[in-house]
Amino acid sequence: MPVLQGIPLPHDLVTLVLQLEGAGYKTYLVGGCMRDILFDKTPHDYDVVTQADPTTVKSLFSPTIDTGIKHGTVTVIMPDGQYEVTTMRKDGIYKDHRHPDTVEFVDDITEDLARRDFTMNAIAGRILPNDDASQEGTYTIGIVDPFKGYADMCSNFIKCVGDPNKRFQEDPLRILRALRFAVSYDLTIDVQTEAAIHANVQMLVGLSAERVQSELRKIFTSSYEHDDFSLLLFDYIDVLEEIIPELYLSRDFQQHSPYHIYTVQDHILKSVVELKSVTQKLPEFTAAIHAHWFELCITMLLHDIAKPVCYTVDDGGTGHFYGHAEKSAELADDILRRLKFSNAERERIVLLIKNHDRQFEPTVRCANRLLAALGPVNAQLLMAVRFADLYAHGVDYTKFGTMNAMRKAEITYLYLAIAIFEGRKLSIQDLHINGHDLMEMGYRPGPLFGQCFNHLLQCVVDGKFQNDPCLLRRNAELFMQEHNAPLL
Repeated sequence: MPVLQGIPLPHDLVTLVLQLEGAGYKTYLVGGCMRDILFDKTPHDYDVVTQADPTTVKSLFSPTIDTGIKHGTVTVIMPDGQYEVTTMRKDGIYKDHRHPDTVEFVDDITEDLARRDFTMNAIAGRILPNDDASQEGTYTIGIVDPFKGYADMCSNFIKCVGDPNKRFQEDPLRILRALRFAVSYDLTIDVQTEAAIHANVQMLVGLSAERVQSELRKIFTSSYEHDDFSLLLFDYIDVLEEIIPELYLSRDFQQHSPYHIYTVQDHILKSVVELKSVTQKLPEFTAAIHAHWFELCITMLLHDIAKPVCYTVDDGGTGHFYGHAEKSAELADDILRRLKFSNAERERIVLLIKNHDRQFEPTVRCANRLLAALGPVNAQLLMAVRFADLYAHGVDYTKFGTMNAMRKAEITYLYLAIAIFEGRKLSIQDLHINGHDLMEMGYRPGPLFGQCFNHLLQCVVDGKFQNDPCLLRRNAELFMQEHNAPLL
């Protein structure tokens, strides 16, 4: 049995395992924790399998939770955390494509590992006696790897255990898990597993929206740290089309525009990939971009989704997509509701898509208007969206003059970065005037108050005067007089 030495493990986890071993039941670490240990990463959690049946586990530990007692899983509560302990088992058929209808408890770890999805997740580790007292807190782990998962990991491959078609038909979510692992660990999906993904992609439609959204989140979030995401997006676009059928219309859709060299779908996918370049282009906005990375990825994935239904051609043969931003925002809203996104994420993504084609002018006023309309966080995110979109056009912008769309965006970014650095606040609540001031000036509260504040804010945004109390009162007086405001 090959071994790993000097592996740090939580004390209570070791106590749990050794207590089961001491009672005569072989017990192993399995799944993600072993995968992470072999990738030299710190596991987020630890899964345990044992020869002991659930009743025995419950008799040895207290308190416990019957997490999945039907399938042999009990959660053991220990002082430093909770650990899922599952009896070694063989699975029956998966009629619901998620859980086996029946399970059979077994004593052989190889039989248990044979039911798992990928070879790198079918590796077990047995904690061995620690003879080196100087290495307190670290342990020797004996490796059980009947399906050569470690060799696949070393070769940078993801491979299914056994027949990949059977694995994906048991639970189609494994298709998305394969993509997630490929992104997270910089791995390549092996040929047979790849073929099985494409052959079984239609089974994704039966998955719950919550499970799909969760895996999409993990896939796109992992893409922030990895450079080969573009290959995955293009090679497995059929997976995304199955989840978001609206994407299919954009496939091979020529734009016939001097501002685009790619089809609509290729532009969409390239814009997702270009977000990585944007983080280098907009260093002052990196924190906001990182914090909302998943939302930005989905924004780019959906930002032009309505282009095919908005397409027109002029007399010169040039394609146009009038109103596509608004229409794409409407479609995105429907898609995000279908995929059970939170209201906050859905509203932000829809807002960014609605504004993604907004024309930037290289002025302070343009930056101020972005801040006033969107707020500082969304204004930063919209700049990221704009640059990712422009990069993915694939054209040489210098052909369109000195003050082209890219140059305008670059200057707007500088103005916006300065405004945010200064802490410039541009909302009605930030004006140094309020309703009490207008009442002190002798005016009766009413709808004109709101109109006056909107007027004053627009003047401040446009740079006509500063957010100064005296200037605001003077201009408020003029506005109220011009509109014959009623007096107290």
